[in-house]
Amino acid sequence: MKIKKILATSFITFFASFIVLSTPVFAAEASPAEPFSSSDSSTVAPCSDIIKYRYKEENGKVYRRLFNYTRGEWAEPYWHLVG
Repeated sequence: MKIKKILATSFITFFASFIVLSTPVFAAEASPAEPFSSSDSSTVAPCSDIIKYRYKEENGKVYRRLFNYTRGEWAEPYWHLVG
């Protein structure tokens, strides 16, 4: 009998917390003073550099090296053997 009471209480608590936490919060958002102009939406400013590996094969061995595509320069000083 005690186990049924504990299960019922936990079941009700779970669904009550689910309902409370899933309701949307209506907060006042600050609207921008003026809408975006067309020049703002056409330009993209990345927040971080785009850095990816470049690979080369030399004498049957594969090497890799990090390249910074945003700056157009190598991000690592040396090639590393991959396999």
